[in-house]
Amino acid sequence: LSYALYIKFGRRFLGTKQTPRLNRYFIILENFIIAYTLLSLIFLLITGNILLELQIYSVVFAITFIISVILLIRVYRVYNYAKYLIIGSSIVAIGGCLALYLGMAAPNFGIHQDHSNLFLQLGIIGDFIFLNIGLVVKTKTLQANEIARQIAVEQERARISAELHDDLGGGLSTIRLMAEMIKDPQFGINGDYLNNISCKSGELIQNMNEIVWSLNNNNDTFAAMILYLKQYAGAFLEEAGIRLSFKQPSKMPVIEVNGNIRRQVFLVAKEALNNIVRHSKADYVEIHITLGDQLHITIADNGKGIDTAGKELTGNGLHNMKQRIENLKGQFEIIYQQGTHIL
Repeated sequence: LSYALYIKFGRRFLGTKQTPRLNRYFIILENFIIAYTLLSLIFLLITGNILLELQIYSVVFAITFIISVILLIRVYRVYNYAKYLIIGSSIVAIGGCLALYLGMAAPNFGIHQDHSNLFLQLGIIGDFIFLNIGLVVKTKTLQANEIARQIAVEQERARISAELHDDLGGGLSTIRLMAEMIKDPQFGINGDYLNNISCKSGELIQNMNEIVWSLNNNNDTFAAMILYLKQYAGAFLEEAGIRLSFKQPSKMPVIEVNGNIRRQVFLVAKEALNNIVRHSKADYVEIHITLGDQLHITIADNGKGIDTAGKELTGNGLHNMKQRIENLKGQFEIIYQQGTHIL
């Protein structure tokens, strides 16, 4: 029964709920030991055959020991501080084996049977020492993770603040300037200014929607990122009178993609589509998304291609696209072949 409680403690110590399959194996072993303990008690009460029960216990102990070793090996590969639990439990197991062996062979060696438990007690003391070390290491690890999380939150706040300033601040200033010019009698009510205000307002609304989308944790999946890109590309190109072919994996894998990665990938695709609409004179765009060991996004058009001698190739837009992808440890490539292919 004490071993079953030890397993329960080990599950809590390691936090095995984060790995459901491994946690389930430990629960099965724990319940098996509890069931054996109850059946053993009933067996002794009914038969009183201590010798037979000791033999059964030896078999159960051997089976439990082997299963425990297998599970501990798997635990060691998952949890970085599991080694302290493994060392401690190994000391207890060795002490238990010695106590069991000497308990059975005590008469042959002239050892008092009570003295055989000394090895088990020493094993428990050793286990207690290593578990305390493990608790200290775990606490420090959790504290370090919390500090890293707080730093990440602060960095995310700084990024959001910068984006709000760049995307919204500049746009609002432009709208205010145009509104002031309309109010000036020298200019009067000008339809071009009103149209510019409407366009700029629409851009600000779209930028705000993009920021909100990137901040929503419910969208932190590969499928959500691809869906948002597909919806944006479809609406944007349709308004420009350009046909779209969007190819994506037939089965979307369940992969977590954080807000920053989603936003950077989307902004690269958005800039590519803007360049197509403004410069390519294309009437067809194909977006092809594949996912193997890496994510590949290809945006191709049938337009005139990029002017390799002009500003299109050296402008800030392409430089920013390349920089965003490289910041994500990715590769950015432009191919001029019957239009423009951006990979």
